[in-house]
Amino acid sequence: YANTSSSSGSTNSVGEITNFSNPGNTTWTVPAGIASVKVKVWGAGGSAGSGEKTTDAHRSGLGGGAGAYSEKTIIVTGGEQFSITIGAGGQGIMSTIDGRQGNSGGESKFEGSFGTMIARGGAGGASFAGHGNPTGDLGFGGIAEGGDVNTAGGNAGPYIEFDSNPYASDGGASPNGGNGGSRGRCGRDGVCSGSEPESTFATDGSFPGGGGGGSDVGSGGYGANGQVIIEIISIITPPID
Repeated sequence: YANTSSSSGSTNSVGEITNFSNPGNTTWTVPAGIASVKVKVWGAGGSAGSGEKTTDAHRSGLGGGAGAYSEKTIIVTGGEQFSITIGAGGQGIMSTIDGRQGNSGGESKFEGSFGTMIARGGAGGASFAGHGNPTGDLGFGGIAEGGDVNTAGGNAGPYIEFDSNPYASDGGASPNGGNGGSRGRCGRDGVCSGSEPESTFATDGSFPGGGGGGSDVGSGGYGANGQVIIEIISIITPPID
């Protein structure tokens, strides 16, 4: 279940924030006295592709895409209940059969009588052997719908060549959220065979929603989890006697 925390001690005052950040499903019930809230939803980031070196090939992992972002101001009443889903960040790879592709991040949702806000997770990055510009293998950012503002997650960074060899790409950044992980010659798991001494390691995407950075050798970076934030915008003012 998602974990909640309040930044101002649950005083139900304007500007108070409740944060849902652990992957899973939960609900939120509107406290008495609240008139409207602003809801911000981030999807989770995808993990990067994993790289490998063999005697006759070099396969580099491409970065994972970032989770999307959705935002909406909602009129609410005390006692009203909303359903919340927090997407989990992509981890590891799908298989070793088709390019050691990373796993997609999960979608995050906020649902109630108004409808549904959805921020979908970023796609996992593939891995690429050879030369050229494999833009179709990058992790693409998720898309969003249902909000007043809906912004797609950032795509993974561009693939490059380094000393005439393929080189991994950075993860995508989530709008108003976490940055993408950095590409590395070595895997996030510490695997670094065949790479130069003191080479950089692939890193995970930043919370919320950043895509993992690709690796030349070993495991690519993991995607960051999604998030839902609820901010109190207005409260019901008691009548003056």
